[in-house]
Amino acid sequence: MQTRKTEWYLKMEEICPLAGQLYKSETMLRNLVESARKQIFRLVNELEPKVLRSMLKIEEHQTFKIDEDNTGRSILDKLTSKHKT
Repeated sequence: MQTRKTEWYLKMEEICPLAGQLYKSETMLRNLVESARKQIFRLVNELEPKVLRSMLKIEEHQTFKIDEDNTGRSILDKLTSKHKT
């Protein structure tokens, strides 16, 4: 992870009609992103380093970036861990 950022993406409306509705409502989008951030960071912290690294290799098509955050130390440590568990 070169940027040390966690980037947040939303699917394009063509493949997820709900995404289009969320993007049209700033309040709804902001609320969903805040809730998702908490849950995703919690889940990522529970993943084994090898699983996390594998997941990050999966390409997501038809998305667009909506935000980014600094990545927490515990996640960075997993990604740079010498032990490839």
